[in-house]
Amino acid sequence: MWRWRGGGNGTEYASDGSSWRALEYSAADWSLPAKMRGGPVAKVAKLARGTATNAAASCVGVGFAVLAPRMAPLLGIGAILADDDGPKRGIFFIIRFILLRLGKRPPAFLDILDGGDVHGSARAPLPFSLDAIFVALRPFSHASAALFGARFLLPSLCPYEWRSITFYRRLAPILWRCFRTKGAAERSLRKGKRRKAAALWHRRHEAESANLIKLLLHLKGFYLKLGQVMASKGDILPPAYCRQMARLFGDLPPISFSEVRDIVEFELDIDDLEDVFESFDRQPVAVGTIAQVHRAVLWGDGGKGGDGGDGDGGDGEGG
Repeated sequence: MWRWRGGGNGTEYASDGSSWRALEYSAADWSLPAKMRGGPVAKVAKLARGTATNAAASCVGVGFAVLAPRMAPLLGIGAILADDDGPKRGIFFIIRFILLRLGKRPPAFLDILDGGDVHGSARAPLPFSLDAIFVALRPFSHASAALFGARFLLPSLCPYEWRSITFYRRLAPILWRCFRTKGAAERSLRKGKRRKAAALWHRRHEAESANLIKLLLHLKGFYLKLGQVMASKGDILPPAYCRQMARLFGDLPPISFSEVRDIVEFELDIDDLEDVFESFDRQPVAVGTIAQVHRAVLWGDGGKGGDGGDGDGGDGEGG
């Protein structure tokens, strides 16, 4: 039979007749009458609060990952390590399991799983500043784990969708920096400093046009065609962008010969290039946005060379 009593510090205790143990309630529990704490209503309230917190943290995490891509991974790792009851517990369990299967002794910091209380084994208290940082990062633990999982799984599971996500993810910081420059330029214009405003825009366009062409060269295929279209829009785009995009009409970086070999062998349904071609030049004759041309000689051609395409991989990944 359970008995209840209140503690002097606001903590409630329960006993089964042999020992007392402290009851830990969330804020949602304490907002309910004493008899309802720990009941179905409290569980629903706690679930709703956790869902809302995770949704808000996910939105903030996605925004931070877009606007500060270099700092986001560090803060994400910190958020995961800050929450003992979050993804950190599962990650540590996997690490411990692997080490034990390999016959290795797990490090001491993984002993969080061995404790009897809900927070794991007892540890020395953290410095106040570090503890405050962990408290601030703790709500982002689940969101960070989800974002890291998406980052590593989506490129393999959804490659085409991931290309679109990558484009908008890397385009968003460019647009954000241009938006900030717009505000700075408008403030300069209100003060009558036209030359300063023009200089701000000139530096911004030069920097972001270089970032944009790097993005298009990374994604290749359709995005290179998009850049070629932008190069011809000098009536609506600043000169820096048209000048950078004009580079896409010349020679583009070729894909590696190993990729060419894989594409040709797949398209021709052969085991090896030597089964069909007497020779196959490793260096391309020309490289375009969605195709790459190599000179090759078929067996039985009497020594006459023929041009063979590498196949562009459908959506231009090979181009």
